[in-house]
Formats: sequence, C-alpha cells, structure tokens
Amino acid sequence: MDKPAEIIKNSPKITENPNKITNQLTNPEYIRAITPLIMTFVGCVIGGMVIISPNENLVDTQRTAGMGLAGTAITGAAGLAQSNGKH
Repeated sequence: MDKPAEIIKNSPKITENPNKITNQLTNPEYIRAITPLIMTFVGCVIGGMVIISPNENLVDTQRTAGMGLAGTAITGAAGLAQSNGKH
C-alpha cells in the first residue's frame, strides 16, 4: 500500500494545465448537457417561490401564471435534454 506522501507526490497537479478547466467549460457538449439542468433549476425556483410566497395580494390568476412559467421552463429543459437524432 502506498504511503500518503507517495500518493500526494504522484497525484496530478491542478497547475499543470490551467486551461483544461476553461476548455471543458467552453466545450459545446458540456454546454448542451448543463443548459437543461440550469433551466430546470430556474423553473423549480420560480415554482417554489410561487407556492411558498407569503404575499396574500397575489390572486389566483397570478399564481397560475407563475406555475405556468415554471412549467414552461421545466418543459423546455426536457425538450433540450432529448437527443436530436443527428448522431
């Protein structure tokens, strides 16, 4: 079994290639994969805010519109997450 000092010595350093992380974040496949997750998160936040909003001045139509907006964001994310069949 390797000693902890040997494991640390042989582990890759982050400073070896600082552009590797930047290249990964600008990779089109990564952007296509992360976009639906972000849209789903935004939709869930909107829906959660509408549900737990303590504002009693909101009428039912405003709450319905908020839930519709949240549903649209989540549905859009599901549409983006589907494969396009051009592989």
